[in-house]
Amino acid sequence: WDFDQLSGHSFIGEMQSGAFYPPNLLLFWVLSLLNPESYTINAPPIIEFFVLLGLITCAFASYWMFQEFKLSQAASLIGATIFAYSGFTFARQSAQLCVFNSIIWIPFIIAAYLRSSRQDSIFRKAWWLHTSGLGLAMAILAGHYLGFIYSVVIILFYSIFQISRQIKTNSLDSAISKKIIIKVIAFLITITFGILLASPQ
Repeated sequence: WDFDQLSGHSFIGEMQSGAFYPPNLLLFWVLSLLNPESYTINAPPIIEFFVLLGLITCAFASYWMFQEFKLSQAASLIGATIFAYSGFTFARQSAQLCVFNSIIWIPFIIAAYLRSSRQDSIFRKAWWLHTSGLGLAMAILAGHYLGFIYSVVIILFYSIFQISRQIKTNSLDSAISKKIIIKVIAFLITITFGILLASPQ
């Protein structure tokens, strides 16, 4: 219970604590093992190590995302390095850890969503849509809504772009209408699954 804000509220009720974010649960457990007398000395390096793991994870997910966009390995490597270690991502880790933990999931969410759009099997498509939804849930559970909002907007505009390109290439017939309906359903499945998984927060 936090007594310092208004009339007080539960620590879990504060989204920015990221109390249900799995990497934070591991971090909290590791920090609980520390000797209270040396906590101020030993805790910062452990937190920094978890931040470093987040940056590395973001870099790998970014590489995967650029590969899903069919870029070359060199372009994907450069793009992943720029995204993971640029000001947008890197500057957040020093003062806004919950924002950082949220936005590092953006490339993972987009990559899984792109992978789903290339699947012929409905089961494989559903698997990757739910994987993308898992990333959305992690972005929310991390303690901030920024990664969730950015990812949803990017996926939405990408879907609109794909639909408009298909309409422009082929006139709006029953086959194109079916593809549009499938894209709308896929978009809704991803968001709904992500929100449901993050609902404890």
